[in-house]
Amino acid sequence: FDYQIGGQITSVSNRMGEQNGLLKSTVGKNDRGGDIRSNVWNNNGGVKVTGVTREVVNGETIYKPYTGYIDAMYYFSYKGSIFEPYIYDASYLRMKELSLTYNFPSAMLKKLKIGLTEARLSFIMQNPWLIYSGIPNVDASAIDHAYNNYMELGQTFSTKTYGFSFYLTF
Repeated sequence: FDYQIGGQITSVSNRMGEQNGLLKSTVGKNDRGGDIRSNVWNNNGGVKVTGVTREVVNGETIYKPYTGYIDAMYYFSYKGSIFEPYIYDASYLRMKELSLTYNFPSAMLKKLKIGLTEARLSFIMQNPWLIYSGIPNVDASAIDHAYNNYMELGQTFSTKTYGFSFYLTF
């Protein structure tokens, strides 16, 4: 097993995935029942936002509470310009390697009459299971080259390796 507990990291993969509409978080229904990717005005679409608006009335700045809907493309584009929503726990737990071995019984080997005294067959798996990653959509255990140790800059798929090993003694 391989693990890390704690730490924080910024995920550019999640940031860019949302900005480009590639992640699951960019689809779904809003509280009006409309698809968040649909047109805000005609199809009850958009993402609900809550905040404030600023108006200047007679030279005085007035801030008013605001709740409304914004086009998903704009929402995720603006959200992506802020790094804070993409800071995650860098913890992970991974099964790094698993080996299953069968030792052939010596009585069986003697019956072969070829001088074989020991035989083993192993099935070996490397990186078979990412049990937990604190970063959605990213394998936190594979972030070896994070920029300045705090920013994941995109990741290719994690690799899994399967193999066999034969061990024979004569």
